[in-house]
Amino acid sequence: MAWLAPVSGAPLYVGFGINRVKRPARRLIGSVRNIGPLVTSDISSTDPIERLKIAVRNITGQDIEIGKVGGVLNCGDEAYPQMLAAIEGAKFRIGLSTYIFRTDELGLQFIGALVRAHRRGVRIRVLIDGFGGGFLCSSAYRHLRKLGVPVARFLHSTLPWKMPVLDLRLHKKSLVVDGDMAFVGGLNIGAENLIGPRPKAPVRDLHFRVEGAVVRQIEQDFEDDWSFTTAEMPIETDALRKATPSDGGAARTIVAGPDQEVDQLVLVLLSAINLARHSVKIATPYFLPDEQLVTALQLAALRGVEVDLVLPAFNNQRLVAWAAKTHVKRLLQTGADRGRQGVISGGVLHCSTIRS
Repeated sequence: MAWLAPVSGAPLYVGFGINRVKRPARRLIGSVRNIGPLVTSDISSTDPIERLKIAVRNITGQDIEIGKVGGVLNCGDEAYPQMLAAIEGAKFRIGLSTYIFRTDELGLQFIGALVRAHRRGVRIRVLIDGFGGGFLCSSAYRHLRKLGVPVARFLHSTLPWKMPVLDLRLHKKSLVVDGDMAFVGGLNIGAENLIGPRPKAPVRDLHFRVEGAVVRQIEQDFEDDWSFTTAEMPIETDALRKATPSDGGAARTIVAGPDQEVDQLVLVLLSAINLARHSVKIATPYFLPDEQLVTALQLAALRGVEVDLVLPAFNNQRLVAWAAKTHVKRLLQTGADRGRQGVISGGVLHCSTIRS
Protein backbone atom coordinates (compact mmCIF):
# COMPACT_ATOMS: atom_id res chain seq x y z
CA MET A 1 0.00 0.00 0.00
CA ALA A 2 3.08 2.24 -0.07
CA TRP A 3 2.06 3.63 -3.45
CA LEU A 4 -0.92 5.35 -1.75
CA ALA A 5 1.32 7.49 0.45
CA PRO A 6 1.68 10.39 -2.01
CA VAL A 7 -2.11 10.50 -2.35
CA SER A 8 -3.29 9.81 1.17
CA GLY A 9 -0.33 11.18 3.12
CA ALA A 10 -1.17 14.87 2.77
CA PRO A 11 -4.87 14.58 3.83
CA LEU A 12 -3.93 12.35 6.76
CA TYR A 13 -1.29 14.83 7.89
CA VAL A 14 -3.76 17.70 7.66
CA GLY A 15 -6.41 15.72 9.55
CA PHE A 16 -4.25 14.16 12.25
CA GLY A 17 -0.79 15.68 12.25
CA ILE A 18 -1.24 19.39 12.89
CA ASN A 19 -2.34 20.87 16.19
CA ARG A 20 -4.25 24.06 15.40
CA VAL A 21 -6.33 23.99 18.56
CA LYS A 22 -5.44 26.86 20.88
CA ARG A 23 -7.28 28.34 23.83
CA PRO A 24 -7.92 32.07 23.92
CA ALA A 25 -4.75 34.01 24.74
CA ARG A 26 -6.34 35.51 27.83
CA ARG A 27 -6.67 32.12 29.50
CA LEU A 28 -3.18 31.02 28.47
CA ILE A 29 -1.57 34.22 29.71
CA GLY A 30 -3.52 34.00 32.93
CA SER A 31 -2.39 30.41 33.48
CA VAL A 32 1.25 31.35 32.97
CA ARG A 33 1.01 34.26 35.39
CA ASN A 34 -0.55 32.06 38.03
CA ILE A 35 2.31 29.57 38.01
CA GLY A 36 4.75 31.85 39.76
CA PRO A 37 8.30 30.89 40.75
CA LEU A 38 9.36 27.27 41.09
CA VAL A 39 8.82 25.83 44.54
CA THR A 40 12.05 24.69 46.15
CA SER A 41 11.04 24.43 49.81
CA ASP A 42 11.86 21.10 51.46
CA ILE A 43 13.90 20.22 48.37
CA SER A 44 16.23 18.23 50.63
CA SER A 45 13.41 16.04 51.89
CA THR A 46 13.91 12.31 51.36
CA ASP A 47 10.18 11.60 51.59
CA PRO A 48 9.10 10.64 48.04
CA ILE A 49 5.57 11.94 48.60
CA GLU A 50 6.84 15.37 49.59
CA ARG A 51 9.15 15.46 46.59
CA LEU A 52 6.26 14.43 44.34
CA LYS A 53 4.15 17.28 45.75
CA ILE A 54 6.91 19.73 44.80
CA ALA A 55 7.19 18.25 41.29
CA VAL A 56 3.43 18.37 40.66
CA ARG A 57 3.22 21.97 41.91
CA ASN A 58 5.99 23.05 39.56
CA ILE A 59 4.58 21.08 36.61
CA THR A 60 0.95 22.18 36.89
CA GLY A 61 1.26 25.60 38.50
CA GLN A 62 -1.69 24.61 40.70
CA ASP A 63 -1.59 25.27 44.42
CA ILE A 64 -2.43 22.53 46.86
CA GLU A 65 -6.11 22.30 47.74
CA ILE A 66 -7.84 20.12 50.27
CA GLY A 67 -9.80 17.33 48.69
CA LYS A 68 -10.78 13.72 49.08
CA VAL A 69 -12.25 10.87 47.10
CA GLY A 70 -15.63 10.41 48.72
CA GLY A 71 -16.39 7.28 46.75
CA VAL A 72 -14.83 4.85 44.29
CA LEU A 73 -17.76 3.92 42.05
CA ASN A 74 -17.70 0.68 40.10
CA CYS A 75 -19.38 1.05 36.71
CA GLY A 76 -22.62 2.90 36.11
CA ASP A 77 -24.46 0.67 38.59
CA GLU A 78 -22.85 2.59 41.46
CA ALA A 79 -22.03 5.90 39.77
CA TYR A 80 -25.21 6.82 37.89
CA PRO A 81 -27.61 6.82 40.88
CA GLN A 82 -25.28 9.15 42.80
CA MET A 83 -24.77 11.42 39.79
CA LEU A 84 -28.52 11.66 39.18
CA ALA A 85 -29.14 12.39 42.86
CA ALA A 86 -26.52 15.16 42.77
CA ILE A 87 -28.22 16.75 39.74
CA GLU A 88 -31.62 16.55 41.43
CA GLY A 89 -30.17 18.19 44.56
CA ALA A 90 -28.23 20.95 42.78
CA LYS A 91 -29.00 24.50 43.91
CA PHE A 92 -26.74 26.80 41.90
CA ARG A 93 -24.89 25.36 38.88
CA ILE A 94 -24.04 22.16 37.02
CA GLY A 95 -21.31 21.52 34.47
CA LEU A 96 -21.40 18.21 32.60
CA SER A 97 -18.72 17.14 30.15
CA THR A 98 -18.82 13.80 28.29
CA TYR A 99 -17.48 12.09 25.20
CA ILE A 100 -20.58 9.91 24.61
CA PHE A 101 -24.13 10.81 25.64
CA ARG A 102 -26.67 8.24 24.50
CA THR A 103 -30.45 8.66 24.51
CA ASP A 104 -31.23 5.16 25.71
CA GLU A 105 -33.26 4.68 28.88
CA LEU A 106 -30.31 5.69 31.06
CA GLY A 107 -29.45 8.73 28.95
CA LEU A 108 -33.06 9.93 29.06
CA GLN A 109 -32.93 9.81 32.87
CA PHE A 110 -29.99 12.22 32.78
CA ILE A 111 -31.76 14.47 30.29
CA GLY A 112 -34.85 14.52 32.48
CA ALA A 113 -32.85 15.40 35.59
CA LEU A 114 -30.98 18.19 33.77
CA VAL A 115 -34.23 19.64 32.39
CA ARG A 116 -35.83 19.66 35.85
CA ALA A 117 -32.79 21.36 37.34
CA HIS A 118 -32.83 23.96 34.55
CA ARG A 119 -36.51 24.72 35.13
CA ARG A 120 -35.99 25.31 38.86
CA GLY A 121 -33.32 27.93 38.11
CA VAL A 122 -30.06 25.98 38.28
CA ARG A 123 -27.46 27.16 35.76
CA ILE A 124 -26.90 24.17 33.47
CA ARG A 125 -24.20 23.71 30.83
CA VAL A 126 -23.61 20.45 28.99
CA LEU A 127 -20.61 19.84 26.75
CA ILE A 128 -20.68 16.84 24.39
CA ASP A 129 -17.84 15.83 22.10
CA GLY A 130 -18.57 16.63 18.46
CA PHE A 131 -17.46 13.20 17.26
CA GLY A 132 -18.00 10.71 20.08
CA GLY A 133 -21.40 12.21 20.84
CA GLY A 134 -22.54 11.59 17.26
CA PHE A 135 -20.89 13.29 14.32
CA LEU A 136 -23.80 13.50 11.88
CA CYS A 137 -26.55 13.54 14.48
CA SER A 138 -26.29 13.93 18.24
CA SER A 139 -29.62 12.88 19.68
CA ALA A 140 -28.76 14.02 23.21
CA TYR A 141 -27.71 17.43 21.89
CA ARG A 142 -31.00 17.82 19.99
CA HIS A 143 -33.07 16.72 23.01
CA LEU A 144 -31.40 19.14 25.40
CA ARG A 145 -31.41 22.04 22.96
CA LYS A 146 -35.09 21.51 22.17
CA LEU A 147 -35.91 21.60 25.89
CA GLY A 148 -33.98 24.83 26.40
CA VAL A 149 -30.95 23.42 28.25
CA PRO A 150 -27.65 25.16 27.32
CA VAL A 151 -25.61 22.55 25.45
CA ALA A 152 -22.65 22.67 23.06
CA ARG A 153 -20.66 20.25 20.90
CA PHE A 154 -16.89 20.27 21.26
CA LEU A 155 -15.02 20.79 17.95
CA HIS A 156 -17.94 19.91 15.73
CA SER A 157 -18.69 20.95 12.18
CA THR A 158 -20.11 19.11 9.19
CA LEU A 159 -17.73 21.17 7.03
CA PRO A 160 -14.35 19.40 6.88
CA TRP A 161 -12.35 22.63 6.71
CA LYS A 162 -13.91 23.77 9.98
CA MET A 163 -12.85 20.62 11.84
CA PRO A 164 -9.31 21.57 12.94
CA VAL A 165 -8.16 17.99 13.46
CA LEU A 166 -10.02 14.69 13.60
CA ASP A 167 -8.24 13.11 16.54
CA LEU A 168 -8.40 16.00 19.03
CA ARG A 169 -11.46 15.04 21.02
CA LEU A 170 -13.05 15.86 24.38
CA HIS A 171 -12.43 12.68 26.36
CA LYS A 172 -13.11 14.27 29.73
CA LYS A 173 -16.00 12.79 31.67
CA SER A 174 -16.88 15.11 34.52
CA LEU A 175 -19.93 16.32 36.40
CA VAL A 176 -19.44 19.30 38.71
CA VAL A 177 -22.29 20.30 41.02
CA ASP A 178 -22.40 23.60 42.92
CA GLY A 179 -18.61 23.74 43.17
CA ASP A 180 -18.82 21.31 46.09
CA MET A 181 -18.84 17.91 44.44
CA ALA A 182 -17.45 16.44 41.23
CA PHE A 183 -17.72 13.07 39.53
CA VAL A 184 -14.74 12.24 37.32
CA GLY A 185 -13.34 9.11 35.75
CA GLY A 186 -13.95 6.90 32.75
CA LEU A 187 -17.73 6.69 32.51
CA ASN A 188 -19.61 8.05 29.53
CA ILE A 189 -23.39 8.24 29.70
CA GLY A 190 -24.92 5.08 28.27
CA ALA A 191 -26.61 1.84 29.35
CA GLU A 192 -23.61 -0.26 28.27
CA ASN A 193 -21.92 0.92 31.48
CA LEU A 194 -24.53 -0.88 33.60
CA ILE A 195 -23.20 -4.36 34.36
CA GLY A 196 -26.23 -5.54 36.36
CA PRO A 197 -28.62 -5.84 33.37
CA ARG A 198 -25.90 -7.82 31.50
CA PRO A 199 -25.76 -5.88 28.22
CA LYS A 200 -24.41 -7.60 25.10
CA ALA A 201 -21.28 -5.42 25.04
CA PRO A 202 -20.67 -4.39 28.68
CA VAL A 203 -18.19 -1.66 29.53
CA ARG A 204 -16.44 -1.96 32.89
CA ASP A 205 -15.14 1.36 34.15
CA LEU A 206 -14.53 3.39 37.28
CA HIS A 207 -15.75 6.79 38.39
CA PHE A 208 -14.79 8.81 41.47
CA ARG A 209 -16.78 11.19 43.64
CA VAL A 210 -14.49 14.05 44.61
CA GLU A 211 -15.24 16.52 47.38
CA GLY A 212 -13.56 19.56 48.89
CA ALA A 213 -11.88 22.72 47.68
CA VAL A 214 -10.07 20.90 44.84
CA VAL A 215 -13.42 20.73 43.05
CA ARG A 216 -12.87 24.38 42.12
CA GLN A 217 -9.91 23.35 39.97
CA ILE A 218 -12.04 20.75 38.18
CA GLU A 219 -14.73 23.36 37.65
CA GLN A 220 -12.23 25.88 36.28
CA ASP A 221 -11.12 23.32 33.70
CA PHE A 222 -14.75 22.89 32.63
CA GLU A 223 -15.07 26.68 32.39
CA ASP A 224 -12.06 26.72 30.05
CA ASP A 225 -13.52 24.00 27.81
CA TRP A 226 -16.92 25.69 27.70
CA SER A 227 -15.39 29.07 26.87
CA PHE A 228 -13.21 27.53 24.15
CA THR A 229 -16.24 25.83 22.57
CA THR A 230 -18.81 28.62 22.84
CA ALA A 231 -16.58 31.74 22.89
CA GLU A 232 -18.37 32.80 26.09
CA MET A 233 -16.28 34.46 28.77
CA PRO A 234 -15.40 31.89 31.44
CA ILE A 235 -16.48 32.41 35.01
CA GLU A 236 -13.58 32.66 37.40
CA THR A 237 -14.47 30.04 39.99
CA ASP A 238 -12.75 32.00 42.76
CA ALA A 239 -15.52 34.57 42.33
CA LEU A 240 -18.18 31.92 42.74
CA ARG A 241 -19.37 30.39 45.95
CA LYS A 242 -16.37 28.53 47.33
CA ALA A 243 -16.50 24.84 47.99
CA THR A 244 -17.43 23.83 51.51
CA PRO A 245 -14.27 23.06 53.52
CA SER A 246 -13.87 19.37 54.20
CA ASP A 247 -11.40 16.96 55.63
CA GLY A 248 -9.05 15.28 53.24
CA GLY A 249 -5.54 15.47 51.92
CA ALA A 250 -3.45 17.51 49.53
CA ALA A 251 -4.94 17.45 46.03
CA ARG A 252 -4.56 19.08 42.64
CA THR A 253 -6.24 18.82 39.27
CA ILE A 254 -3.95 17.87 36.37
CA VAL A 255 -5.13 19.14 33.00
CA ALA A 256 -4.09 17.49 29.74
CA GLY A 257 -5.11 18.71 26.31
CA PRO A 258 -3.97 19.52 22.77
CA ASP A 259 -3.31 23.14 23.69
CA GLN A 260 -0.72 22.30 26.34
CA GLU A 261 2.82 23.27 25.40
CA VAL A 262 4.07 20.58 27.75
CA ASP A 263 2.15 17.38 28.47
CA GLN A 264 1.59 17.88 32.19
CA LEU A 265 0.08 14.45 32.72
CA VAL A 266 3.11 12.66 31.23
CA LEU A 267 5.49 14.67 33.40
CA VAL A 268 3.45 13.92 36.54
CA LEU A 269 3.32 10.20 35.72
CA LEU A 270 7.05 10.12 35.07
CA SER A 271 7.68 11.86 38.39
CA ALA A 272 5.49 9.40 40.27
CA ILE A 273 7.00 6.32 38.62
CA ASN A 274 10.56 7.53 39.19
CA LEU A 275 9.84 8.17 42.89
CA ALA A 276 8.07 4.82 43.46
CA ARG A 277 9.79 2.63 46.04
CA HIS A 278 7.58 -0.43 46.37
CA SER A 279 4.88 -0.74 43.71
CA VAL A 280 3.32 0.82 40.62
CA LYS A 281 -0.21 -0.27 39.74
CA ILE A 282 -1.78 0.57 36.37
CA ALA A 283 -5.27 -0.29 35.11
CA THR A 284 -6.14 1.02 31.66
CA PRO A 285 -8.24 0.01 28.64
CA TYR A 286 -5.72 1.47 26.18
CA PHE A 287 -2.06 0.89 26.91
CA LEU A 288 -0.21 3.00 24.35
CA PRO A 289 2.50 4.76 26.36
CA ASP A 290 5.19 6.86 24.75
CA GLU A 291 8.85 5.88 24.90
CA GLN A 292 9.48 7.85 28.09
CA LEU A 293 6.81 6.02 30.11
CA VAL A 294 7.89 2.59 28.87
CA THR A 295 11.48 3.35 29.87
CA ALA A 296 10.37 4.65 33.29
CA LEU A 297 8.40 1.44 33.97
CA GLN A 298 11.34 -0.71 32.90
CA LEU A 299 13.70 1.20 35.17
CA ALA A 300 11.25 0.94 38.07
CA ALA A 301 11.16 -2.84 37.69
CA LEU A 302 14.93 -2.99 37.38
CA ARG A 303 15.39 -1.24 40.72
CA GLY A 304 13.07 -3.71 42.45
CA VAL A 305 9.68 -2.01 42.23
CA GLU A 306 6.71 -4.32 41.61
CA VAL A 307 4.81 -3.10 38.54
CA ASP A 308 1.23 -4.34 38.05
CA LEU A 309 -0.52 -3.77 34.73
CA VAL A 310 -4.18 -4.72 34.23
CA LEU A 311 -5.69 -4.67 30.73
CA PRO A 312 -9.10 -5.76 29.41
CA ALA A 313 -9.38 -9.30 28.06
CA PHE A 314 -11.69 -8.03 25.31
CA ASN A 315 -10.98 -4.54 24.01
CA ASN A 316 -13.54 -2.49 22.08
CA GLN A 317 -10.67 -1.17 19.95
CA ARG A 318 -8.97 -4.15 18.34
CA LEU A 319 -6.21 -2.15 16.68
CA VAL A 320 -5.35 -0.52 20.00
CA ALA A 321 -5.26 -3.91 21.73
CA TRP A 322 -2.99 -5.25 19.01
CA ALA A 323 -0.65 -2.26 19.30
CA ALA A 324 -0.55 -2.58 23.10
CA LYS A 325 0.92 -6.08 22.85
CA THR A 326 4.15 -4.59 21.51
CA HIS A 327 4.61 -2.45 24.61
CA VAL A 328 3.69 -5.31 26.95
CA LYS A 329 6.27 -7.57 25.31
CA ARG A 330 8.95 -4.96 25.85
CA LEU A 331 8.09 -4.77 29.52
CA LEU A 332 7.96 -8.50 30.05
CA GLN A 333 11.31 -9.01 28.34
CA THR A 334 12.32 -11.96 26.17
CA GLY A 335 11.85 -15.33 27.84
CA ALA A 336 10.23 -13.89 30.94
CA ASP A 337 6.60 -14.40 29.94
CA ARG A 338 5.51 -17.18 32.26
CA GLY A 339 1.78 -17.15 32.81
CA ARG A 340 1.55 -13.44 31.95
CA GLN A 341 4.16 -12.64 34.58
CA GLY A 342 7.58 -11.30 33.76
CA VAL A 343 10.56 -11.03 36.04
CA ILE A 344 12.92 -8.13 35.35
CA SER A 345 16.03 -8.26 37.51
CA GLY A 346 15.03 -7.61 41.13
CA GLY A 347 11.56 -6.36 40.26
CA VAL A 348 8.44 -8.11 39.09
CA LEU A 349 6.06 -6.98 36.36
CA HIS A 350 2.66 -8.65 36.29
CA CYS A 351 0.38 -8.32 33.27
CA SER A 352 -3.14 -9.63 33.72
CA THR A 353 -6.51 -9.22 32.05
CA ILE A 354 -9.95 -8.53 33.43
CA ARG A 355 -13.19 -9.91 32.06
CA SER A 356 -16.62 -8.34 32.46
